[in-house]
Amino acid sequence: MSKVKRGGVTADADTTTGGGSAYPYPVEVIDLPSRGLLYSESNPLSGGTVDIKYMTAREEDILTSKNLINKGIVLDKLLESIVVSDVSVDDLLVGDRNAILLSSRIMAYGSDYASIITCPECGESSEIEVDLSSLEDKDIDIPTGTNNEHTFKLPQSEKTITFKILTHGDNKKIQNEIETWNKLQKNPDAPSADMSIRYKHMILAVDGNRDKNFIKTFVKDSFTMKDLRAFRKHVADVSPGVDMTFNYNCEACDYAERISIPLGVDFFWPPSEL
Repeated sequence: MSKVKRGGVTADADTTTGGGSAYPYPVEVIDLPSRGLLYSESNPLSGGTVDIKYMTAREEDILTSKNLINKGIVLDKLLESIVVSDVSVDDLLVGDRNAILLSSRIMAYGSDYASIITCPECGESSEIEVDLSSLEDKDIDIPTGTNNEHTFKLPQSEKTITFKILTHGDNKKIQNEIETWNKLQKNPDAPSADMSIRYKHMILAVDGNRDKNFIKTFVKDSFTMKDLRAFRKHVADVSPGVDMTFNYNCEACDYAERISIPLGVDFFWPPSEL
């Protein structure tokens, strides 16, 4: 049995390639940050784990595909390739999806990760190094029996929002809708609808009203900035996942803050192999 240590998560696996394994290749059993608590009982993901395979030449072909990179779906295709459990990857919560990609990267290249960060304060670029094994799951209380439905009372309007934590499949639908909306715009100066489209998919009801047109109108005309900020913070606070931030200190301007680790295609390629 082998282990992949990622913060507070230890994944055990039978990496034999013969009769002792359910798969004809080495795999790891990865614990999901959600622990499966936000999936329906009928969903295999409710077990809280998924089996993923070690990346091989097949995954290298995916990661180096210019076509997939240009379409922005290279990580989606990688995820579909490495998850070997009988589950739908579209059902994965975004935080669980990112945890799988993180574990796969550690399995392939180890936990040392170097990248280039642009300082958000002064714009100076610098190289950073992060120990990925030190990243831990977010410390949150995950409610059980909610079937991924949560409520939040907005501080200004005092309306109660019922919402869900987005899945990988939700994000794909949102991206497709955003792209379609952008293509239909005849005015090149028209404002983006990215966030309103995202809220429309996330919000299930407003004060119990689940009518989609009502929700769409509420988001467009009544969702104040004060309520929006409070809602976004609450969603981030209750969404399971890996804390993908680290302490960043800019040597050029002394800017110091916790910022997110970039999770792009180069995340899977050490600098010496780019």
